[in-house]
Amino acid sequence: MVLPAKLSTDGLPIVVILQIGDDIASASKRNLVRVRLSPSTLDLLNAVETRLNGKLLTAKEKDGSGGWTFFSPNSCWYRVGDNEFDFRLLDGSEVGSDPVQVVAVDVLVRYND
Repeated sequence: MVLPAKLSTDGLPIVVILQIGDDIASASKRNLVRVRLSPSTLDLLNAVETRLNGKLLTAKEKDGSGGWTFFSPNSCWYRVGDNEFDFRLLDGSEVGSDPVQVVAVDVLVRYND
């Protein structure tokens, strides 16, 4: 899936594949996933469910002004190669007339010294 990607209101997820070349599980001290929603949907930060390789992510922090949601998944949830991020609107979310879009996904890693 190419970003930005519009979330469907029918509850079906969109899937974003992110290639990771490093073995994060064995090499990282800390990792952080950042997901950015389109600015027009900042009030819906709580209405988007995010999964990494099938594991539900719980938000650690949200930046309502920039649209970023931050997650700190367990390092062993990552794979070397394709990593699947699934995004879906929670049932009953009021989206209004503007579509909810996932604009960016990135993984920041701090390696062990």
